[in-house]
Amino acid sequence: MSPVANDFIAIVPSELEKVELADGSLVDVHGQGLVILSGPRGLVRMVEVQFVPALSSRLVSVSKVFDRGGNVDFGGTEVLIYAAGVRDPVLLAPRAGSGWVLDAEIVSSALPSTKPLNAACLFCSGKGKAAAVQGAGDADLRAPWHVWHQRVGHASPQLLRRMAEQGLVSGLELCGDVPERHDCAACLEGKMHNLPFRKGQRKGKATTPFQRIHMDLMGKV
Repeated sequence: MSPVANDFIAIVPSELEKVELADGSLVDVHGQGLVILSGPRGLVRMVEVQFVPALSSRLVSVSKVFDRGGNVDFGGTEVLIYAAGVRDPVLLAPRAGSGWVLDAEIVSSALPSTKPLNAACLFCSGKGKAAAVQGAGDADLRAPWHVWHQRVGHASPQLLRRMAEQGLVSGLELCGDVPERHDCAACLEGKMHNLPFRKGQRKGKATTPFQRIHMDLMGKV
């Protein structure tokens, strides 16, 4: 949550009308939006950040990180925050008195709202929504269907199209047409099977180790 309007790239209506603070008081929510942080490991997207002007400081919910598939590792001197599916921490929070303060700078107001960002997403998964974490450049934000087909475990073109159209995976952006059928060699090889041997071919049972060997062969025989 943030009390500063300039923290957001854009503010849209929120499903929440009020939030309860630690002292039990209720304060109004004036919307929600996307906030971009610049941390020690690069840019981090934070979606559905609530705009609450009555707050005295910005707050990050540890429970929300866990709800969206992330992890928070509390140490004696700092806290490490991990996004879903990311091995290295995306944010660090050094100890400050009895609490922890994020070692990050808000850069949302300095970024255009239409440019795709190469940034890990801290709150992008959860409630049936997965997260596709971007790679090393803006080009990774959009890719042909066959690239995403390999990235998400050789999903069918129909499933990829549905994932993109319904927004089931945050960060999955298809460019170009998606075919109705595909001829992925890995998919075809993985589904190949042999017919059973006829009874007449099973004569001559081996009586010693390695007397009869069955194997797959590749190349000239």
